[in-house]
Order: sequence, then structure tokens, then C-alpha cells
Amino acid sequence: MLELPAPDLGLWREVIHATAEALSPTAEAWVKTVMSRGVEGGDILTGWAFGSHSADFTRDRTEGIRVVLLDRGYRHDVEKTSPWLLAGAKTLSYAINRAAAREAVRRGADDVIFVSSDGIVLEGPTSTVIYRRDGALYSPGTGLGILDGTTQANVFRYAESLGMPTAFELTTPDLLRASDAAWLVSSVRHFAPVRAIDGVERAIDAPF
Repeated sequence: MLELPAPDLGLWREVIHATAEALSPTAEAWVKTVMSRGVEGGDILTGWAFGSHSADFTRDRTEGIRVVLLDRGYRHDVEKTSPWLLAGAKTLSYAINRAAAREAVRRGADDVIFVSSDGIVLEGPTSTVIYRRDGALYSPGTGLGILDGTTQANVFRYAESLGMPTAFELTTPDLLRASDAAWLVSSVRHFAPVRAIDGVERAIDAPF
């Protein structure tokens, strides 16, 4: 989407391994990679990796999180209608995500699920939505101007290995609320069950 040149995978692998080794030993840690066009007006790419020890997410993973639904401010088809807005690109701007997290705290919640202006469930500020209905796992459809969920893809692959059906679908808030169970999944926090939506408590499936 940003029309950046293809990364040198060998070089990135080297940098990622060096960062991970610098963090060892640790129970959990993460490494993030960033690539840009470099200094404005120049033609030399800039790239780096940085990492940190992970926070303790035991409580989120076991007891669950309370979420609020917030309007993302654009339609669910923005990726097609306005590609220059770069909806779905993982850029350096985290201002909206952090502002949303602060709004969640003001509303007595732990996290946010964004909804499009025309009423379609999108994603969390740093996570992907997964929910279960009638023994199958679902996630909001692709092409919605949201990030591809790498953790969601891993969860779907694992579920399929167990014979559990998976699918993408356009999801409304009512459909999410009516699900048997729901989670926000991400590469650092992993699997956080949703225990309340907009202040309404819901059961979590701890064994699953």
C-alpha cells in the first residue's frame, strides 16, 4: 500500500535475531520492525528493529477484558472508495489508537472495538476480533480497511486442524453481542476473552 521496495529478508532476519538475543532470557518479549523511505527528499531507506520485555497479561488472558464499541469515523468500504487514506496500512501513527485506549478507560473499560460509521465491526486498536457461533470461529471480513491479523490467521489454522470451521463475515454489533464467545487476539497479548461489551457482562469460555 505504501509502495515501499521489497525488504531484504536475510538482513531483517539477522536484525530480529540480534534484538531477541539482547532481550534473553525472558518469559515473553516482542520485537517490532520498521521500514521507511528515510529522510524526506532522500533516496536511502531507513529501517530498524526494537524490542521489549512483555507486560504480564495473565489476568487479561484468564479473567477477560471489558470493551467498548467506538465509531472509527469512516465507512466499512473505505479501503476501496478512498485508498489514499491508507486504511489497513500499519503506519507509525499510533495517536488514534492511544486516544481510543484513553477513552476506553474513561468509560470504565479495558479496550476498544472499532465500528465503521455504517455499523460494521472492524478491529481493536492493536488487535483482531474473533468470535464463536454454533461451534465455528468467525472474524470480520477482509477488505474493510483493517490490518491483516497474523494472530487471527494462526488461530484459524489451529482451529481448522481440530476440525472446527472458520470464516470471515461482515459483522454487526448485534451479531457480535449474540455470539457464544468473543476474543481480541494480538501478537503480544495473545488471546483475551471479552467479558463485557459496552457495560453488558457476558460469559467467557475459559477452558477453550
